[in-house]
Amino acid sequence: MKRFITKLLLFSASSLVALTALSILLIRSDTSTYQELYRYQQEKIAADEKVRTILIGDSSLGNSIDAKLFSELSGQHTLNLALTGLYGYAGSYNVLKAAHRKHPELKNVILVQALDMQTRDVAYAGYLRTMHSFSDFWELSISQKRTIITEMPSYFRSIPLRNRKDIRDVLVEDYIKQAPEPVLSQFSNEISVTDIKSDKNIFLAKIVTYADQNELNLIYLHGPIYEKTLNNSADYIEVANSRIAETGVSPTSLIPLGIKENQKGDTGDHVHPAHKEEFTRSYYDLIADHLKD
Repeated sequence: MKRFITKLLLFSASSLVALTALSILLIRSDTSTYQELYRYQQEKIAADEKVRTILIGDSSLGNSIDAKLFSELSGQHTLNLALTGLYGYAGSYNVLKAAHRKHPELKNVILVQALDMQTRDVAYAGYLRTMHSFSDFWELSISQKRTIITEMPSYFRSIPLRNRKDIRDVLVEDYIKQAPEPVLSQFSNEISVTDIKSDKNIFLAKIVTYADQNELNLIYLHGPIYEKTLNNSADYIEVANSRIAETGVSPTSLIPLGIKENQKGDTGDHVHPAHKEEFTRSYYDLIADHLKD
């Protein structure tokens, strides 16, 4: 009986190793626009220039902060490694680990996620799509591993069968080009407290723990949001900030910036490219005193 159990455990472990290896291989061959963006950000990380500050998060970050200008304002070489909302806190966590492994000199980690992030499901699909090595999978709990495995079939089916394209063809100012006209369905009048997900902060807590263990200065910022949504979401913001702070994040920078009518991009949390410099300066002013040299 013991021999049977031992063989079963060895078979299970071998199967997991093979499945993880296959997943990482497919992730690296995925030619979807979002994964091309992920690889583009990984190329920035791979460069040899010393990096003191990284910006990680979603499209609310990619459309609102210019890394070159932020570097000039702060006097520190800064990378904007924004992905999209699909990747959530989970994808940001994997990007953080990859950046820190390459750049142990890193000091500041600025996490910028959409204001409504607390209402979104835990981004296990985002974690799967950003697994860089076996360690990313093995560090998860058993239940988290099971969830990742259940995500694999739908992800594999979604991989487009086409040749790789140069992501730079669809980039404007270091991020994916916005739609030519605002997508009205993407503008909300309110973010509701009742939509908050109780288990949302699993990977945010991992980001906080990683930063603490590696003596990194973590700063959390809300991405900008359409001002009408901002004005109608005070109750949500209060509860969301409290939940975020419970993970160990400093609440001092949890001040959302409003996007005026003439500043809005193609969705409610995208700044129009013409106003990216303005928002970069506003965000820098908000956290300048909290950056480490």
